[in-house]
Amino acid sequence: MKKILKYSILTIAVCTLNFILNAETYPIYITGGVPINDYTLFANTGWDGNWYVGYNMCWIKRFPSEILPKNKELFSKVYVGVKLGRAKIQQKPNSAPWEKNIIDGKIYTAISSTSAWKANQRYFLCSIKDIPTEGDWENAITTTGEARWFYTEIPLKELDLNSDLWICVYSDTNYLTTASSSPILAGGWRERGQTNINVWLNNQIKGTPPINPNNSLTTGIRAFDPAIVLKFIPNTVFEEIKISVASVSDGRKDTDEKVFYISAKTPNIERMWMEISKDGTNWTKISRYIYQHPYAFNLNLQSIPSDISGDFFIRFAANDVFENVGYSEPVQLNITRATDLESSSKDSKEQEKKSKDKKKKK
Repeated sequence: MKKILKYSILTIAVCTLNFILNAETYPIYITGGVPINDYTLFANTGWDGNWYVGYNMCWIKRFPSEILPKNKELFSKVYVGVKLGRAKIQQKPNSAPWEKNIIDGKIYTAISSTSAWKANQRYFLCSIKDIPTEGDWENAITTTGEARWFYTEIPLKELDLNSDLWICVYSDTNYLTTASSSPILAGGWRERGQTNINVWLNNQIKGTPPINPNNSLTTGIRAFDPAIVLKFIPNTVFEEIKISVASVSDGRKDTDEKVFYISAKTPNIERMWMEISKDGTNWTKISRYIYQHPYAFNLNLQSIPSDISGDFFIRFAANDVFENVGYSEPVQLNITRATDLESSSKDSKEQEKKSKDKKKKK
């Protein structure tokens, strides 16, 4: 007869927690109770619950001290993460109905030991143009996608892990005042029968988080937990990110489009993107983020900024779950625009005219 090992759920939970807190090779995610991949509500599709992040809507979440790791020396960095989706789009002026612009803006987070946040406790989280957009019932839209996590680093030395931490998320963009114009914050079901409240929203702000703890917590949230987390990076040596261009192929037929396939030689890659430079020194991101294989990027005339002509450079970047960033070797390319050809033709004609004038004078 086989021996059956019996463990209680509590024992397994304690063992797992001890293992996590002693881990050295993976980040520690502090969510406040909901498993990190269960934040699937509101920000993908269907009912949005009016869970928008905006100029007049601030989401507040308390992380009790008892769930925070206490030994700072185990970690090198800490990040606030927020899962966002359903950014909004609008018609491009004088364009076809399917040509849309993302309603852009900025999302911020702030962290404090109280439910009030000073100016030096606020941090830029992400641009709305990087958030996947909501679809359109009447037109084909290329910027849609699943809600994604965005992270920003918080100085670890400034955090008191022996007290509660209060995190808020908001926007300073003054036209983001409704769910029809703003991105949506993801949420997850809290455990049933929850009696304590660790989440609030404040819809009385004007582009800045509350500065008075006496009136900052206006509406408590009981049933759902917002996708706001802390990510602690272990204090260890990480492998350098190594990515390279694996191959290049033609894109759509009868166009100048090229498709670059990027190979990752290191594990735990979270996302990649493409950057462009005129001089090989100053770089600008020109693609959306790609979060899974195959890491394939298309480059065409429309994706190249209008101020770039002649020789230029592109490179590919990646960050891993530890928030390390690595780059491929730059690739030099050349573009000749119609305006360049017109200018060249004009210069040629002027030179030809000057040459004829010289001959007449002789």
